[in-house]
Amino acid sequence: GVPSFMSQKPRVVGSQEVGSTRWLRLSTLTYTDRRGQPRAWDVATRTTTKEGAGADAVGILVVLKGETAADHQIVLVKQFRPPMNAMSIEMPAGLIDAGEDPQTAALRELYEETGYVGEVKGSPSPPIALSPGLTNERVCIVQVEVDMSLAENMNPTQHLEEAEDIEVLKVPLAGLQARLDGMAAEGCSIFAPLYSFAMSLELASSLA
Repeated sequence: GVPSFMSQKPRVVGSQEVGSTRWLRLSTLTYTDRRGQPRAWDVATRTTTKEGAGADAVGILVVLKGETAADHQIVLVKQFRPPMNAMSIEMPAGLIDAGEDPQTAALRELYEETGYVGEVKGSPSPPIALSPGLTNERVCIVQVEVDMSLAENMNPTQHLEEAEDIEVLKVPLAGLQARLDGMAAEGCSIFAPLYSFAMSLELASSLA
């Protein structure tokens, strides 16, 4: 280990932009490690994120409550993701607009991507990292409940942008991990927080 008198808090001390596009910026960070040794790290950041914003985006955990636990469903979206060159299975999600809080962004994105009108349950997660070795992108997970008895949720209509092509999936919560495993075996990419959620359901069930 590092002797305590040699140890200091690692911190970023500089950033040099390498290149950028409309949506992304590539920079090389200079940081000092616990020994005070200067080091470099490449990072991708979103150009759309406003200075001081807590999170770039929201991920929406949407539960359709059934009459019994066996009837509960989760709402997922399936879309092509060019970086993966594959169809991706994800929670509904989207970027937080300027002036929005995560709850407002979640309800807006849910309506746009799925047509459902929902109600936020509890508090959003703190901003959490998706791939901290690659990017500083952070997302808040917001839990939303959809009342299927409401007229506006009987025949929901998506409100997508021209370039968006999103399929809405309603998947039983029971056996979710096995269902995701099947999709992965068919070549789909699975959103990491979604798979972690499915694993936690199985773990909670096994410990009950």
